[in-house]
Amino acid sequence: MQSYTVDVTSEADNYLNDYARRNGISIGQTIGRAVALLALADAERQKNIGHRIGIVKEVGDDELEAVAYIRGY
Repeated sequence: MQSYTVDVTSEADNYLNDYARRNGISIGQTIGRAVALLALADAERQKNIGHRIGIVKEVGDDELEAVAYIRGY
C-alpha cells in the first residue's frame, strides 16, 4: 500500500475528521472514498465533455432535478 504526506487547510482537516467520525471510519477510508468519487467523476467527465458534476434528486418516477453542481469543473 502506498502512503502520502498531504498538507490540508484546517477547514479540510476538520471536515475529513468530522466525516470519518460521523461514518465510523478511519481517515484513510475517508480519503479512499474521496478518491473513489474523484475517479468516478473523472471517468464520466471524460465520456461526456460539456456535462457537469452535480447532485440530483428524484422528482418523479423517471425524472431528476439538479440541486447542486460544481462550477468550473
